[in-house]
Order: sequence, then structure tokens, then C-alpha cells
Amino acid sequence: MTYFLIFIALLIAFFIALVTAFITVIYLVCKMELAEQEEEDQWLFKAHCFECEIEMPVKEKNGSLYCSNCGLRH
Repeated sequence: MTYFLIFIALLIAFFIALVTAFITVIYLVCKMELAEQEEEDQWLFKAHCFECEIEMPVKEKNGSLYCSNCGLRH
């Protein structure tokens, strides 16, 4: 009977470790994707956009500056 209880305890510990590892891997993958997305969304500065009619962050794409909201070339 004691071997059975030890087996059940080890089995439960194994599943807890498995679930914890799975959740950790999902968290790390999501964190890496978010960091890559934030790196792509870096803004250079804010400039007045004539389409939006307000000051908006500007992005650089292929050497040209674009409004991050509407995409108007500056």
C-alpha cells in the first residue's frame, strides 16, 4: 500500500512539473514575440501629420518617414 501511495505522489509531482514547464514555455515564447513586435514598432520622433491633423509618432520604413497612424509619407 505504501508503494502505491509513493507512486501516486510521484505521478502527481511529475504532472505538476510538466504543467509548470508547459506554462513557462508558453510565457517565454509570448514574451519573445512581444519583444520582437515592440522592436519593430520603435518610433523615431513625433511630427505634425497633415492627414491626422495632430502630432503623431513617425516610423521609418525603407529610408522614408511615415505617420504611425495613417501611413502618410513625411
